[in-house]
Amino acid sequence: PRVRRQRQMCIRDSRMMDMGLNQKQTVAALYVVLSDGMGSGSRARIDSALACSLTSRLIKSGISLSAVLETVNTSLMVKSADESFATLDICRIDLNSGEAVIYKAGAAATYIKSGDRMSRAVLSSQPIGSGGSVTVPAQKFHVTAGDIVVMTTDGAFLDEEWLSRELS
Repeated sequence: PRVRRQRQMCIRDSRMMDMGLNQKQTVAALYVVLSDGMGSGSRARIDSALACSLTSRLIKSGISLSAVLETVNTSLMVKSADESFATLDICRIDLNSGEAVIYKAGAAATYIKSGDRMSRAVLSSQPIGSGGSVTVPAQKFHVTAGDIVVMTTDGAFLDEEWLSRELS
């Protein structure tokens, strides 16, 4: 089944990519990338912007996700003498099959509203830029027309009961 696309982006530092068919990719996919720099202020904003921008560009170029994650991790590690950490949340949706995968590096919960059911994707891992090899857990699920995926950041308070009521 074909997944209908509706987009609404509320977070300024996030980037959204709509990837169509190309020679390196045999399926149409939608990627949503969300990052939140650790701390507050301009430094956190720069770290999240770097993570989003670099992730988006590397995905668009056809590089494997594991190589993308390693590159972004290394880039944050070497960008300054101070520590630079950022959460990184990537959602990939195959627009033909509806298969979705969420990858989380230190990221807050993602909520999936399907019919009258609400589920959460919460995966524990280190933020990007923390050094060493990157291991980013993933969770698969299936979406159909009318389903809603809400990616969140720990930089904002979210009342799950309120979210459930709003999406009903």
